[in-house]
Amino acid sequence: MEKIKDIINNYFDRDFFWKHYQNGSPKLIDIYKRSDKFEQENPDLVNKILDKFQNYFPQYQIKRFRPFIKEDRGINFEVCIGASEVYVIWVSIFNFFLVWKLGNEIPFSSKTYIEKGESNIIDCIYTMVVMPFIDAEWLPREMAYKEIEEFNGANYSGYLEEDEIFNEPIFIVDTLART
Repeated sequence: MEKIKDIINNYFDRDFFWKHYQNGSPKLIDIYKRSDKFEQENPDLVNKILDKFQNYFPQYQIKRFRPFIKEDRGINFEVCIGASEVYVIWVSIFNFFLVWKLGNEIPFSSKTYIEKGESNIIDCIYTMVVMPFIDAEWLPREMAYKEIEEFNGANYSGYLEEDEIFNEPIFIVDTLART
């Protein structure tokens, strides 16, 4: 939890989530610096993951690989297992591993979040494909979906109850990845 608190304190504030992007938080500069550092520490991470994945899992497919590290706060990609199982895997610039299963539920929610041990295939991808290249901690659901109350619109005097965002929570996972 201490690592998460440091990330929140050093890289995020209420303005990051609630102000228009161009007028947003001055901490955005620090996120961009952290993104640059992540890329320097993990050169060619995208290609390494793709190559390793194709070697170990030729029967599965990676789609929509998004290497937009600054914008997304990490790299993310979809893994298609057969015709019906699709997972979104995220490696955050803060060295966290996050996974959601796409389907009929609201995407990127606590209901679709996958924890270590819930999917043998994803466990193998984490161990065999991601961990050889980056030491990324797999964040448990309870931690990922813990609300950061000081960022909630309801806790800010500038918003009214009628505002659309009044009760929209910001979770820890919202800081680690742009879902």
